[in-house]
Amino acid sequence: METSPVRASNSISCLILSFNKPEITRRCVVSCLKFFPESDIYLIHNGSLPQHQQQLHRDFPNIHHLSMAANQGYSGGVQFGLNWTLKERQYSFVFLVTNDCELEQFPPTDATLFQGQQPVFSGGQLLRRDGLLECKFGAVNLRSGRLRHLKNSPALSKNEEHYIPGHFFLMSQSAWNILQKYETSLHTYWEDVEISLRAKRLGLNLTLCDELIVRHAGGKTTRGDSYYSLFLYQRNRKRITLRYSSSKLPFRIIFFRDLSRLFFKYLWLRQWTQIQYIFQILKDAQIN
Repeated sequence: METSPVRASNSISCLILSFNKPEITRRCVVSCLKFFPESDIYLIHNGSLPQHQQQLHRDFPNIHHLSMAANQGYSGGVQFGLNWTLKERQYSFVFLVTNDCELEQFPPTDATLFQGQQPVFSGGQLLRRDGLLECKFGAVNLRSGRLRHLKNSPALSKNEEHYIPGHFFLMSQSAWNILQKYETSLHTYWEDVEISLRAKRLGLNLTLCDELIVRHAGGKTTRGDSYYSLFLYQRNRKRITLRYSSSKLPFRIIFFRDLSRLFFKYLWLRQWTQIQYIFQILKDAQIN
């Protein structure tokens, strides 16, 4: 294990979460190198194939490469990276970004965001591939278990709460000391909702830094995989909504109706794997 001295009180690291797709990962790293020195960039190979890791080692020999033997999903990979940068390496702040994004603008190190004493958990502006604004915040409806992206700060509906979408965020060491962990049992999807809801209940403010701008370049590694888009998404939707909602019965009715529609859709298409996933989701009893 690497060792390093304790860093300056306003030190900021850049953490990139990667799973295969070296071509889009390369673009992400190049964009981060415009704002961070190589010595402060950490690339997590979250179960990536050896040949992809070797290629990125050759392309970027002077950044830090952290390898995980098996893919632990977004939640496991991010938790590993936050523990490494904020606890092992003692950075005061970390900027986390997924490899399907590119950093367009980063706040200066003397910005107020980095100078205060309050814990920081902040999002920013997420752009679409064409440069138009995709969102600044997310909103989760704890009655229906549905998510939406917000381009500005409209009034939330009765059952909605803000969350910071997981494509990227800024977090201070003091905030991570409060949060301690990601919900790694979720693997992928809804972990950003869970940690945002938990942060608020622990007294942390979710903030927005307009000077932090990231472009969502696309190229998701899980596109078209129903294990992710159906099973993990809907299972985690059920788990997190039931955990935090005060309207559990209405949610159960809405959720069962949504899954019933999916069941008949997949039955018509004779997609038996997806039907098995639906039964597994319905049987899942984990909430806490």
